[in-house]
Amino acid sequence: MRHEPTSAAASIAPILTKDEIAQLLRVHPRTVERLVHAGHLPAGRRLGRQVRWLREDVLGALGSGLESGAETVRGRRESSREEGAP
Repeated sequence: MRHEPTSAAASIAPILTKDEIAQLLRVHPRTVERLVHAGHLPAGRRLGRQVRWLREDVLGALGSGLESGAETVRGRRESSREEGAP
């Protein structure tokens, strides 16, 4: 019997709910809505009255957002220092 190595991404279901994304990110489900609205996460797809996200879409958005997100945080810190804020 052959076992292939599993990654953390492979252990996540292929279709995610808002609550599952919130658990993955360790945030409140409302924060997931805000991230979608701000364009940091892709919009989900409606299945009847429910909204679902494809795992690949969410992980892709998180992967691309990690690099730009770090620069955004640094930019905010530097601009707040220039304005005299703590």
